[in-house]
Amino acid sequence: MEKSLTGLIIYKASAGSGKTHALTREYLRLALSNPGKYRGILAVTFTNKATAEMKERILSELYALAEGGTSSFRDEFLDNMNCNREQLRRTAREVLDQILHNYSRFHIETIDSFFQRIIRSFAREVHLQAVYNIELDDKRVLEEAVDRLISEVDRDKFLLDWLTDFADSKVREGLHWNLKFDILRFSEEISKEKFRESSGDLIKQLEDRETINRYLSNLYQYKNRFDNHLKELAGKAIQLIRDAGLSPDDFYKKDKGPAGFLLKLSQGTIITPSDYTRTFCDNPDTWYTRSSPVKELINQVYESGLNTYLKQIIQFWDQNFMIYNSVNYTRQYIYTLGILTDISRRMIDYLNERNLFLLSESSYFLKEIIGGNEAPFIYEKIGNYFNHYMIDEFQDTSRMQWQNFKPLLENSLAGNQSNLVVGDVKQSIYRWRNSDWEILSEGIENEFSRDLLDIRNLDENRRSRTNIIRFNNWLFQSARDIVAQKFEPIGGNNVINEDLTGKFVKAYSDVIQKLPSGQERQGGYVEVSFLTDEETGSWQDKADEKVISTIMMLQDRGYEPRDIAILVRKGDEGKRITNYILDYKTKSGKTDYTFDLISNELLYLSGSSAVRLIVSVMKFLVNPKDCINKSVILNEYNRYLGHGNKDFPLNELFLIASADDPEKFSACLPAGFNLITDELRYLSLIEITERIIALFGLHNMIPELPYIQAFQDIVMDYIRTGVSDISSFLDWWEDYGTGLSLNTSDEQNAIRVMTIHKAKGLQFRALIVPYCNWGLDHQVQPILWCRPDIHPFSELVMVPVRYSSGLQKTIFRDEYHQERFKIHVDNLNLLYVAFTRAQENLFVMTPYEPQKEENPRNVANLLGLLLTKDQNGDDMLKHFNSESKQWSIGEPEQPPVKDRKFPATTYISYAATNVRSRTGLRIHWHSMDFFDPDAEKKINYGKLMHEILQNMVSRADLDRAMEKFHREGKLSQSELESIHEEIMDFLDLSPVQNWFSGDYEVLNERDILMRDGHVRRPDRVMIKDKQIVVVDYKFGSSRLQKHQDQLIEYMNLIREMGYHDIKGFICYVKQKQIIPIIA
Repeated sequence: MEKSLTGLIIYKASAGSGKTHALTREYLRLALSNPGKYRGILAVTFTNKATAEMKERILSELYALAEGGTSSFRDEFLDNMNCNREQLRRTAREVLDQILHNYSRFHIETIDSFFQRIIRSFAREVHLQAVYNIELDDKRVLEEAVDRLISEVDRDKFLLDWLTDFADSKVREGLHWNLKFDILRFSEEISKEKFRESSGDLIKQLEDRETINRYLSNLYQYKNRFDNHLKELAGKAIQLIRDAGLSPDDFYKKDKGPAGFLLKLSQGTIITPSDYTRTFCDNPDTWYTRSSPVKELINQVYESGLNTYLKQIIQFWDQNFMIYNSVNYTRQYIYTLGILTDISRRMIDYLNERNLFLLSESSYFLKEIIGGNEAPFIYEKIGNYFNHYMIDEFQDTSRMQWQNFKPLLENSLAGNQSNLVVGDVKQSIYRWRNSDWEILSEGIENEFSRDLLDIRNLDENRRSRTNIIRFNNWLFQSARDIVAQKFEPIGGNNVINEDLTGKFVKAYSDVIQKLPSGQERQGGYVEVSFLTDEETGSWQDKADEKVISTIMMLQDRGYEPRDIAILVRKGDEGKRITNYILDYKTKSGKTDYTFDLISNELLYLSGSSAVRLIVSVMKFLVNPKDCINKSVILNEYNRYLGHGNKDFPLNELFLIASADDPEKFSACLPAGFNLITDELRYLSLIEITERIIALFGLHNMIPELPYIQAFQDIVMDYIRTGVSDISSFLDWWEDYGTGLSLNTSDEQNAIRVMTIHKAKGLQFRALIVPYCNWGLDHQVQPILWCRPDIHPFSELVMVPVRYSSGLQKTIFRDEYHQERFKIHVDNLNLLYVAFTRAQENLFVMTPYEPQKEENPRNVANLLGLLLTKDQNGDDMLKHFNSESKQWSIGEPEQPPVKDRKFPATTYISYAATNVRSRTGLRIHWHSMDFFDPDAEKKINYGKLMHEILQNMVSRADLDRAMEKFHREGKLSQSELESIHEEIMDFLDLSPVQNWFSGDYEVLNERDILMRDGHVRRPDRVMIKDKQIVVVDYKFGSSRLQKHQDQLIEYMNLIREMGYHDIKGFICYVKQKQIIPIIA
C-alpha cells in the first residue's frame, strides 16, 4: 500500500469543483493504507446533511471497491498503492467490515458535535455537572434573560438609566420601538465572537456599576474642553470685531461668511471648518466686498489677530477633531455595555439553574479550557487518539473554532501525519454566524511552515454547462476588479492602512474554472433581464410575471417541477414570490402546468390544521372559557379536517362556542371529549399530545402526518429543557413555535423556493433569481466591537460603535474600513453562490438603472455596468439586446432523459398510543471512554485502574471486578495477570489494607451537590464510628499542588455537612505512595 503523505493539504475548491470527491479520495487513501487506520481519522463538517452525505459517499465507494462495482477511484488507487485489483478488493472489504462492525469509531461528524464530545469528556475537570442537557435555542434563553432584566429594572437605578438611554436613542433615530423586542434584537450581539473575546474582562470591569458613569464623565470632560476652547478662540475673534465697532454683518456673506462662522462657534454651535471657510485664511481680500464702506476697518481687525484666531481654530480642529468625533460616536451606545453584560449574567444564571449548556457556547467554552496551556491537556484524551484531521467548508470556520482546532493540527503535524482542509473563500456567506474566510485566504498559510503545506486548486467545474461556466468566469473576474477599486489606498484622515484591494483580488484569484470537454456538458443557457418601473407596475411586478412565463417555458421543454428552483435573498422575498405563484395557480385555472411549491412559508407547522387543533385543545385545557379558542377547535375539526359538518356556518360555530353549554360544545366534537379533558389536565405534555391525536383521529390523516410527527418531536425537545407544564409550552409556542417548519424531501416533485443561504451546497437544472438587487454595503447598520488603544477610550477593554461612513474620521476608521471591505465580499459571495447553483439554465431578473451604474452600490448596478456597457470592447457585451434590455447566451436547454426516481416512503397512518403503556429504553453512554488513546484494547492505565478500584468495596471484590472488565472486553486474558499484580501491590500498602478490610461503609464516586448547583465527586469516602476518610487516586507521575487543593475542597465540603473527624489521603498508585493531607 502507498505510504501516507505527511503535512497539511489545503484544497481551494470553487463551486461545483468536486470537493466532496476530493475529501472522499483522501479519506479512502488513508483508510486503505491500513484497515484499522480509519479509527484515527476525524473528518468534521458544518451541517448534519453534509455529514450524512460524506458518510454515504465513503461507504458507497468502499462497497464498490470491495464488490467489484463501478468506482471512480479504483484505477488511481491501483496506480498509487502498488497493489493488484484483488488485493485492493480484499483491503476495501476488510475496511468496510471493520467500519460496519465498529461504527462508533467511524468519526465523521459536525464540528459542534465534536466539540461537545470534548466538553463532555472534560465535564469533571471543568466542574460541569455530570449530566447536562444541550440547549439549541439561543433565543429562548435570551428571552428568559431579558424578561428577568426587565422585571428587575425598578430595583436597579443603573439599569433603569441604561434602558432609558436605550429608549431615547430609538426615539432620536425616529424609529418605532418596542422595548423588549429592541433589547432582544440588540442582545444578539452577545453571540458574536468579537463580543465574546472580551466579554469576561468586560463583565469584571462592570461589576462596579459606576464604571460606565466614570467612563462617560471622562469622555464628556474631553468634549467640553474641545467645545470650550473653540468657543474661547471664536469669542476672542468676535470681541476684536466688536471692539472695532463692527458686526459680523459687515463682513463678506454675513452669517454665511467667515465672521458668521466665528459667531456661531462663539455661541457654542460646533461647526466643521469647511473647505470654503479655510479659503479665508491668509487671504484678507476675501473678508469683505469691494464696495464695503468699512474695508479699512476690516483689514485692521484682520491684521490685529482675526486671521490668527481663524487659523488657530482650524489648526486646533485638525489636531483634535478625530478624538472629539470619536467621543461622539462612543457615547452614543456606551450604555448598551451595561445592558449586554447584565443580560449575559442572567443567561448564565438561567442555564445553571436548569443544568443546560448552549450549543453555540461550545467554541468559547473549549477555548477557555485550552487557553493558557503551552501543551493543552486535551492531547491526553484527543490529540493522541486521532492522527489525521479533515475539515470541510473551512471558509465557514470561526476564529474561536480555528483556535480550538489549531493545536490538534499542530500535534498531528508534529507526528508527521497527514491532514486536510477544504474550502472556498468565494462561498463564505455565513459571517453573521462568526465565520471568517480570512483564515483560509491568509491565516492558515501564515501559521504553518510552507514546507508542511500542499496547496491545491480544484479548478475544474463538474456541475454546470459550458455557457454558464463561461458567464460566471467572466462576470466574477470583472466584478472582482470593479469592486476592488472601492478599496484603493487613500490618504488624509480617511487613510486605509491595509491593502484591502490586494485582499479582495486574492479572495477571487481562483475564480476562473476550466471548461468541461465532454459533449454532454456543452451548451447551457443564461438570461439576465433588466426590468424597469412603469405605470403598469414596478420592476418587481414584472419579475413576478417573468417567473411564471419562465416556469411554463421550462415545463414545455420537458423539465419537471423538481428540476426548478427559485432563489431569493430574504425571507420576505420568498413569501412574495410564493404568494404570487399560488395566486396565479388559483386564478389562471391552467392544468397543463404544475405550480406546486416547496418553501418555508408553505411548510410552517402553524399552517397545519391538525397542529392548530392540538394547540387549541391544549389552550382549552388551560382556559376552557376562551370563546375564540373554542371556535378555532370547532372550525378546525369540522370544516378543515373533514370531520362532522364541513358546511357548518361560521356564525353558528361561534354561537356554540360562546354559549355556556359544555354538552352542546362537546356534541360537535369526538365522542368522549368532555370526559377525557379532565383526565388530560393531569397528564404530562407528551401524553396530552398523544391523547389528543388519538381522540381526534389525527394519526389517520395522511396529509397531516408529517406536521403531527414534527410537532411531537418539538414537544419532546421542549420537555428535555426540564420545563414541561402545558402553560409554559403554550407561551413558548406563541413566541417561537409558529416560526418552525418541516424539513423537505428531495423526492417531492415541486418547485423549490429558498434563500441563497439555504441553497449553498445544492444544484439545480434550472435556476431562477427573481429579485437580484441586494446592496453591496450594509442596509442595516451593525454594531462594531472595537478595542481602542488611545486614552480615554482604552479605559474599557471594548466599546460598541454603530457602523457609519462618519467613522472614517474617528479612531475607529480601521474597524470601519475592515467591516466595509468584508460586507462587500459577503454580498459579492452571495451573488457567486446564487449563480453557481445552476447546472443547465440560469434566469436572472434585476432592475435597470443605468444612471447609477458608474459607482455600483448594489448587485443590480454591478450587473448593469458589466452587461450593458462596453467594457473595453469585451466580446461578452455583444450578448446584450438594447431593445429588450436582455442579456443572454446560448439556448434554453432540453433536459436529458430522466433518471429513475424511487418514490419517497409514505405513511398512511401511524400509531398513537398511551405513553404510559410503552416499554422504556435506557441507553448508557460511555462518554468517558470515548477519547481513550487506544479504546479498542482499553489499556489506558490510569482509567482502567481507577474504574477497577471504583468497583471495589473490599479486597474480596477484586476478582469479581476484574472478571467484569474481562467480560466487557476492557481487559484481555493476557492483561489480567499484570493488572491484578499491580492492584494487589497497592492493596498491601498501609493504611490501604485497612481501607479495603470491609470494616468501613464505603461511598465510591458519590456526588457532593454544592449550593450553586455544581458537583464535586471524591473517588472514595469511608465512614466508621463517625470518622470520615476521604481518598483520591492519582495515576500520573507528577505531584501537583492542585491535587492537594482538590482533596482539601472535598474535606471542607464534608465538614460543612456536620462531620468533624475527617482524614484525607492522596494515593499515587503507580509510585505506591500514600500522602496524608490536613485541612
